Amino acid sequence: MKIILLIFLLTITFCAKSQAISVSGNWLPSITAITVTGSDYSPSSLTSATNQTLITASGLGSLLSTKNYRISVSQSNTDWHDNLILTVRRTGGGTPFGTVSASGGTTAQTITTISTSFFTINVSFLSLGGASLSNIPIEYTLSGISVILPVKTYSTTITYTIVEL
Repeated sequence: MKIILLIFLLTITFCAKSQAISVSGNWLPSITAITVTGSDYSPSSLTSATNQTLITASGLGSLLSTKNYRISVSQSNTDWHDNLILTVRRTGGGTPFGTVSASGGTTAQTITTISTSFFTINVSFLSLGGASLSNIPIEYTLSGISVILPVKTYSTTITYTIVEL
């Protein structure tokens, strides 16, 4: 009996993983040249593809309890203008492995340099740390585009963080 219990505990230990997040995608929007003198850019905002970025969260769950994870978002400005506003929204639920789902984040949210809650991943019990949610689609909108901004290339890095709640 002790051997069976030991094997069971070792199995749980080897199946348990820490959560991880991976992000793929890169958006390089370009602005159409102005053709009428004295005009501003039209449109003054650009929207990416609905799956411009794909997020995968893995190593989720536990043996006997429901787990929730918060995905937060922030930006690190390399060369950015204060008039430019970048928003993000989740456009789909991703592909679940195990009993896992996403909630929230479907309304456009402004990204700032302060990490803020974006959406939540919920995992029901008995997943042994093996649940994942892959290919969660993310869309961006860039607004504040205007001729009053200096002509140059602007760049920022978006960071996603996962934290167990």
